Amino acid sequence: MLLSKVYLSKHYILLSILLALFSNKAFSQVFDLVQHRTFTKEEVPFRFEGNFILVSVLFNNLLPLTFILDTGAEYSILTKKEIADFLNIDYQKRYTLYGADMQEELYAYLSKNISLQMGDLQATHRSILVLEEDYFRFEEYSGLQIHGILGADFLKRFTLQIDYQKQIVTFYSPVYFQNKVKINKENEDILPFKLIKGKPYIRCTTYLYGKEINILNYLIDTGAGLSLLLYTSIDSLKNAQVKMLNSPIGLGLGGKLEGYVGRIKNFQFASKSFPELITKFQQKPVFFDSLMITPRDGIIGNNVLSAFSKVIFDYNKSNIIVTKNPKQVKQRPYDRSGLIIGASGDNLNIFTILRINENTPAFKSGLQIGDRIKKINGLSTGILSLDIINNKFRGSIGKKMSITVQRDQNFLEFELLLEEII
Repeated sequence: MLLSKVYLSKHYILLSILLALFSNKAFSQVFDLVQHRTFTKEEVPFRFEGNFILVSVLFNNLLPLTFILDTGAEYSILTKKEIADFLNIDYQKRYTLYGADMQEELYAYLSKNISLQMGDLQATHRSILVLEEDYFRFEEYSGLQIHGILGADFLKRFTLQIDYQKQIVTFYSPVYFQNKVKINKENEDILPFKLIKGKPYIRCTTYLYGKEINILNYLIDTGAGLSLLLYTSIDSLKNAQVKMLNSPIGLGLGGKLEGYVGRIKNFQFASKSFPELITKFQQKPVFFDSLMITPRDGIIGNNVLSAFSKVIFDYNKSNIIVTKNPKQVKQRPYDRSGLIIGASGDNLNIFTILRINENTPAFKSGLQIGDRIKKINGLSTGILSLDIINNKFRGSIGKKMSITVQRDQNFLEFELLLEEII
């Protein structure tokens, strides 16, 4: 699950759970779709914000909550324990998880008989994880109210169609999809994937640097608000003189994940090429190969998938079907300020500088970590969202940004010129 600036790498949680915690019996599900014998399809609108697919879920027939639709998560998760406590939900067992460093102990609870409803689609007797604390801190890094994750334990029961243009996700009965939905092979690409623990993996051509070509194995992850994440040797990239920025690339359980942001020469997905693709790089952790069920080289996120009109996950046949989009791929510029900003407050409209990357316009300006941003070019930030603020710092190269901040009890003015930093 990723953001425009920060990728929330939940996969370490799910990996730990998978290997150390849950037996098949503990997390088994019954067939639970209401009126499932007559179910054909259900269209559910979503919001595409912060590069997340956000769906409204009626939780236990009482509370409307916002969940991320996440093909890269094995299990569904409620991140807010206070919601479960308010609803008097029973906890079956408390489990020990491990943070991103695989050392810090964190905790979650298994809850059963949960009801999830989207439109007329209702699933009952679901099992979910409830985190003891909100380890993800979605609100701070995305500026969005997010309460949980819809994972593969739920999604793989359907044939899933994501229409990025109309912002509608369609849940098909696999039988109905196979018999009634026609695939236009002239306008659609069919890509086989390997389904492991409910998550799709696919091999793609990647031009890393120079003329080197690699066929790499990627997790297809609609919970990642990025283009591409590569696990690779950072030294090899440095030796190849790839321009990179040392930056947090994610937030796992218990801490930030450090890495680099840069560009690769080209990436090929289906019929589309993505030249000079903005990519996150992470040194492969020492425990990685021994823990992974299937070796993977990286993650493909929504910034690549949304370049297509529609993406269909046919779990029954292990295919991804993408509808060609004639429009040229135009990726959004990367941040040109060097600022990483967090949101807080009841309305998520208090914006604080969390980090300033070295040798960037913000670093040279005199801004400091902890400064609260009050105005940008004379406009009060109280009426803005974090996504809008981040977009302002992706503006044209050379654009002057006037920033008013509160530091302690003082209000200070700063200026910086946006520049390409990767």
